[in-house]
Amino acid sequence: MNRFLLFLSLAYFAFPAVALTNPSDPGYHLIKEIPLGADATVIDPIRETVVKVIDLGGGPEYPTADGKSIIYDDIEENNEIASIDTRTLTVKARWPVAPAGAPVGMGMDREHRRLFSAGRKPQILVMMDADNGKIIQSLSISAGVDADTFEPATGLLFISTREGKIHIFHEDSASKLTEVETVKTESSSWQGEMLKRGRGERMKIVERSYQVIHHVGSEETKRIS
Repeated sequence: MNRFLLFLSLAYFAFPAVALTNPSDPGYHLIKEIPLGADATVIDPIRETVVKVIDLGGGPEYPTADGKSIIYDDIEENNEIASIDTRTLTVKARWPVAPAGAPVGMGMDREHRRLFSAGRKPQILVMMDADNGKIIQSLSISAGVDADTFEPATGLLFISTREGKIHIFHEDSASKLTEVETVKTESSSWQGEMLKRGRGERMKIVERSYQVIHHVGSEETKRIS
């Protein structure tokens, strides 16, 4: 019988993040990050028991899943990505994100097995091979990165920062990202949540009392009070 396991990954920040593996996988998992800690707690919600506490070796930030059996988590204080095997419930690998540092944003192209980790110190985005941790490309971004999302339908990667910018990159190939444009929003937009609309032609950043809506390929940028 398939069993649902819940991962609670304790992070240093007050913004929870969630990652799921493939629901058809016997090791179906959910990772949720909540403040203060450096562990991932695996819970069986059917039996209501703690299955295991995984030592991540440092304070985690945003996780993402490959849809199979691996969850990747930014370990901000160690400048690395932890690869977590949800079948064995162990950290199978740790990969440095240099030349980036303090990684917090995480996205993934599952088809091409590429991770997109965005760091704050230094302010760099890296494209990483999800199977071996090899850094394929690195690009500069603005200060205070937080949200990071990849849209498979368009091949676009969106990264928002509290400097008030959204960096939009296109994945030209499995080894190359090209910056399409940088959209100016508002300072502290890093606290927003990136929401995909339609087929990826539009992205919305929600921040406190305003919203910024941008249509890729047009000049339409709106602020809603």
